[in-house]
Amino acid sequence: MLNMLRMEISAVVLFVGGLCVFASTLELFTHLSRLVAGYGGRAANELHWCLFPESILLHRQLWRIFTAPFFHAGFLHLVLNMLAWWQMGIILERIMGSLELLFLVLTSAVLSGV
Repeated sequence: MLNMLRMEISAVVLFVGGLCVFASTLELFTHLSRLVAGYGGRAANELHWCLFPESILLHRQLWRIFTAPFFHAGFLHLVLNMLAWWQMGIILERIMGSLELLFLVLTSAVLSGV
């Protein structure tokens, strides 16, 4: 019984979860800095990180390819996704292996906005 309650963390689960938390924290702080500077509300900040093909092609804003998939719409969204990722990620990493899961996650993240 105690073995079932033991928390397990794998390298890929920790890395991807940390990336999502970092991205959401970055979004929060850039949102707050834009509010202080008087640049407007939350919508203006979200547009900065969203995936817009014309922004990538015309303005060479390549970060949008990599940042958009890791942002979340709020704290509850982040927490629930991280709980689901923790549950599924550990199982998938055992089945697939670390490198294969990392490749699948990053490839899916980049291709999800194409």
